[in-house]
Amino acid sequence: MTESWDSGIIFVDNFVASQQIRLFQTLKENRFSGQLHFSSSNQLEWVFSLYLGRIIYATGGRHPVRRWRRHLVSSLPQIALKLQEELDYLSNNEFNKTNVSWDYDLICFWVQQNKVSREQANNAIRAIIKEILFDITQNKKITYYLKHEERLTATQLAMVDSEKQIIEAWKVWQEWEGAGLESIEPDFAPKVTKPEKLKAKTSEKNYRVFMRLLDGKHPLRDIAAKKQTNIMTLTRSIMPYCQLGLIELIPVPDIAVPIASPTNSANPQKQQESAETISSLMLSGEDYDSSVGDSQGFAHSQKRLIACVNNSPLISQIMKKVVSTAGYDFLGESEALRAYFVLLERKPDIIFIDLEVPGLTAYELCSQLRKLPCFAATPILLFSRKTGLLDRMKAKVAGFSEIFHASMESQSILEIINKYTSVSANNVDVN
Repeated sequence: MTESWDSGIIFVDNFVASQQIRLFQTLKENRFSGQLHFSSSNQLEWVFSLYLGRIIYATGGRHPVRRWRRHLVSSLPQIALKLQEELDYLSNNEFNKTNVSWDYDLICFWVQQNKVSREQANNAIRAIIKEILFDITQNKKITYYLKHEERLTATQLAMVDSEKQIIEAWKVWQEWEGAGLESIEPDFAPKVTKPEKLKAKTSEKNYRVFMRLLDGKHPLRDIAAKKQTNIMTLTRSIMPYCQLGLIELIPVPDIAVPIASPTNSANPQKQQESAETISSLMLSGEDYDSSVGDSQGFAHSQKRLIACVNNSPLISQIMKKVVSTAGYDFLGESEALRAYFVLLERKPDIIFIDLEVPGLTAYELCSQLRKLPCFAATPILLFSRKTGLLDRMKAKVAGFSEIFHASMESQSILEIINKYTSVSANNVDVN
């Protein structure tokens, strides 16, 4: 059995989602433990570690360290904020190392030390896997082979459902392709090549933002993370300038692995480099320009985004129809914990949360969002038919802007949206 798993390289001309699902399903049915190696025609390589057919972790590609760094910032911010301190400690102390990868080992260590929750770690791992599956899908012409590994039974933080991750990655790829971006690699870095002509084509404010961020050193994914905007919105906003030859997209190298592994040795200078590059993803007042000016700017020049966290398909459909017809973009999520991370990524302008949403309670979700600076002033409205004094007090303590009485009439929905889009987004007392 071991020899059969290890034999042969398989070539796939167009590795679509259905083929990916079949491959991982076969590995699951046969309880395969080991590594699944993918490579592309442009010599990119990815490695999936599996235990009994379930994904434990994945790494590789053009920027494995940059990817890991981005997801530290989004999923493990308490680590990202003090990464240099963590790396200094790990360079002087022993910690358990698996035969998966260095980045997985670090996440395992932080979970074992109770510095991050298992849920945080699992969310980071799922996001990394999803991003890698997107890259594999984009490359289309793929070869793969299996390497059986009986010892791959170390700590499993997550036993990831491959089908769900594949479907999610495929949806993102469909949107990317549908936007005409199929030839654009999100790991490429935009660089202004004709600054004078660019200045004549855009506003002064946009020009300053472009010149500061589009220096050819930071890939699209890193810039989107730093600006806390959707990467598709970011990429579409600069494409007109790329087509005019004013901005070009160029490959950039990955950053150094920040810690010693079986295949590399880290040094303090490299650790400092990785810590600094993580810090570069954290927003500062200078970097966060919330009013980029013209219609081809960054995310803030796009249509306003209205989010609804609600497990009722009917209510979500009504909200989507009303919101879309009124000219807004709509984001719907049915589960609170997943919604937290999606909201953090998309940064909607107004958020509706149903009182009965599964996962976290509506009050817990709102409270967690309010702890983040990016949601400090965002209108967050509670869907509820309960309007008693206790309900209002709980909503106020959680940080809700007000209680929306769950009326599904289009007029009432638009009135509450217009209320918060026509004035500055300060919290309104729920009293």
